[in-house]
Amino acid sequence: MSLGLEIQTDDSGEERAIRLSGELDMESSPRLIEIIRKSLNGAKALSIDLGAVSYMDSSGIAVLVQGCKLSHRQDVDFSLIDPSPQARAVIELSQLHKFFRIVQSGESE
Repeated sequence: MSLGLEIQTDDSGEERAIRLSGELDMESSPRLIEIIRKSLNGAKALSIDLGAVSYMDSSGIAVLVQGCKLSHRQDVDFSLIDPSPQARAVIELSQLHKFFRIVQSGESE
């Protein structure tokens, strides 16, 4: 049984943030891509905080790749923030850790 995904957004200003908590899977991915699309309108930067993601499958990776591509088409900086160990494992297993810009809190860019 899926525990679902909680999505919090901060669409104020040109730097947008989406914070995820729970399971990023086939059930929650369509909702996330719609929120990413909406968040890109008028944005200069979009960050996706994966720190509280407890589970992520290949559909979660696919939606992050799609979001990154949409961002780049609109000239919006896209980054993943603090991937949880579970999310980081899937990103690295998919060989996408070099595709995404991944930022750990407290790291200077």
